[in-house]
Amino acid sequence: MLITHGCNDTLPFVDMLKRVQPKVHLMGHFHDLHGAWVNRHAGNVLSVNAASCDPLYRCVQGAVVVDIPTSS
Repeated sequence: MLITHGCNDTLPFVDMLKRVQPKVHLMGHFHDLHGAWVNRHAGNVLSVNAASCDPLYRCVQGAVVVDIPTSS
């Protein structure tokens, strides 16, 4: 798992995600991209933006819950 304040799909960042290969990338800076998606540019990393504030800095966005299966 990789936790950052905020990152985007710029080439250096995507290259870093490909190199690190986390199963999940958690962030919270981009208030207008709240939610979860598969980042196909970075090798199918699950990206989760859990920002609680909207673009106007109102704390109105709900929690993002991610269940990560464990391997046996």
